[in-house]
Amino acid sequence: MRGSTHLILGAAAAAPFAASAHAPALLAVGALAGLLPDLDHPGSKIGRWVPWPAAVAPGGDGFTKHGRRWFGGRVIWHRGEVHSIGAGIIAATLAVLLAGALDLGPWLPAGWLCATVLAAWCSHLAADLVNRSPIMLLWPLRRRMVRVWRGLPEGSFLETLAELAAAAGAIWLALPDLRLLVAGLHSGRI
Repeated sequence: MRGSTHLILGAAAAAPFAASAHAPALLAVGALAGLLPDLDHPGSKIGRWVPWPAAVAPGGDGFTKHGRRWFGGRVIWHRGEVHSIGAGIIAATLAVLLAGALDLGPWLPAGWLCATVLAAWCSHLAADLVNRSPIMLLWPLRRRMVRVWRGLPEGSFLETLAELAAAAGAIWLALPDLRLLVAGLHSGRI
C-alpha cells in the first residue's frame, strides 16, 4: 500500500479516540503512527527522513530486499520485525513516555495516546496483510511470516481501487466520531 493510504487509515483509526478524548491532536498522531511501520524501508514516506543507513540485498528472481542497519550492524528487513503487533506495543509505550517527558498531557492524554498509536499501527498491519509480501505479524512470539492472500500487484489499478475503497470505508466508519469532534470544536468544549 502507498504511504498516503496508510496515513488516511491511521487518521481514521485515531478518530474515535480523538473524539472521545476531545483531543484533535490525536488525529495527527494517528496519521503519523499509520506511517511508522514503514520506518524499516528507506524509500517509504517516513523512511526517507530516517538518518541511519539503508541496506539492500539481492534476492531470487531479481527481487531486492530493503532494510535498515540497526544496533550492532543487524539488518531489519522491510515487513519484518517492525511490521508486527509487538513493535506496535513498543511504539505506543515509547510515545507515552515521550509525551510524558515533553509534558504533552493536556493535548495528548497518555491512555488515549497509547490506544491511538496502537490502533493506527494495527491499521497499517491490516492493510499490508493483503499485499503479496508477507509480514512478521506476531513478532516477538513468532518469527513466521504471515499473509492473508496472494494480494494485488503493487502499483496496479486494482491495488489503487482497493486502497480507495479501504480509505473510503475507514473515513465512513470514522465520520460519526469526526462529527462529534468538529461539534466539540465549534461549541468550545475542546
